[in-house]
Amino acid sequence: MEFKTSPFDKDAFLINYDEGDKALYRNKLEYKAQEGDSYYVTNDGDTLEGISFEKYGTSKLWWIIADVNDSIIYPFNLDSGLSLLIPNRNNLNV
Repeated sequence: MEFKTSPFDKDAFLINYDEGDKALYRNKLEYKAQEGDSYYVTNDGDTLEGISFEKYGTSKLWWIIADVNDSIIYPFNLDSGLSLLIPNRNNLNV
């Protein structure tokens, strides 16, 4: 097993297993709602990538929405009707 620092997060590390599998472990983003943030209520078929693209102009920041919303149990299968906090990108240090 080999450990490497991840380019995704300074507090993350990538594990390369001998069998060829990989796993990324990182600390969850800590965030409290601030002025300028918004909310989004999920609909059937919504994805975090899609919401990220709509709100941030890129699908790559989906993990921010996942981290700050404890109501998300499984980030790749969103329930309809969830009210999600969408941090204002200017309030983030990413």
